Amino acid sequence: MPQILTRHMIETAYKYSRKVYHNELELSSALSHISLLSGMHRGTALAYISDFCSMMEGQAFKRKMTADATKYYLLNIYKDYGIEALNGAVAAVKLHIKYFKEEKSLNLVRLTMVVKEFDKGLVNNEIVIEE
Repeated sequence: MPQILTRHMIETAYKYSRKVYHNELELSSALSHISLLSGMHRGTALAYISDFCSMMEGQAFKRKMTADATKYYLLNIYKDYGIEALNGAVAAVKLHIKYFKEEKSLNLVRLTMVVKEFDKGLVNNEIVIEE
């Protein structure tokens, strides 16, 4: 049975994803911290770190991330890195959705809704959506 992800797990994974991305912490240490502090499985933590790095580079990612986690990541990328980084991250999520549709014949409906929310919520280079 898949693990139910809590807000605490998502927040912890985001925090340590940033540290890995900025070479402040080795990946293996980050995985241990995330697992120890939040209870998130190491494999899931690895996927979330990898997805964060892909978002920051504006590249497609192939491991699934929940819609709630994606929204949290996008909001915090905007808060931490600004509008350009957010635009790249949203583009990465769109590529992720396209990959799953074309390669796996899956429509990621909730994730598509998150992307649409960000597309509509961008006003004068600021996000005006609810957390």
